[in-house]
Parts: sequence; structure tokens; C-alpha cells
Amino acid sequence: MKYCTGARNLGSKTQGCCQQHDLAYSKTSTMPRMHAATDLLLCVAMQDMPWRAIAMFIVVRAFGWIRYKA
Repeated sequence: MKYCTGARNLGSKTQGCCQQHDLAYSKTSTMPRMHAATDLLLCVAMQDMPWRAIAMFIVVRAFGWIRYKA
């Protein structure tokens, strides 16, 4: 299964981070959006992709409300 809803071809190194983020956005999660975005930022940065982490953080903060708890 591919994660990072709405994004394509982000690579296998980010899939685990995206999966955690998508689970945090699910209806059953109690995690606040900001916490989920910060976790995604840190996880992707730890994969030696700091610029991608920053870009992904900006995108999920700007547009993540569309998918949050959807």
C-alpha cells in the first residue's frame, strides 16, 4: 500500500513516515494535527532528507485539514 495521500513517487525511504502520518490523520486517532505534522517532519528528516521534510511539513500544515479525520 502506498501512503502519503495525494503525493506520488516520494520513494521507499519515506513510506514508513507517511504511514505513521496517515494513521495519525485517521478517524480513530486522537493525535492533534500539529503533532502529526511535527512527527512527519522529524521522521523524514531522520531519513537524511531535511529539505523534503521541510517541504512535506509545509504542505501538510497548509492543506492537511482536507484529509484530517476524513
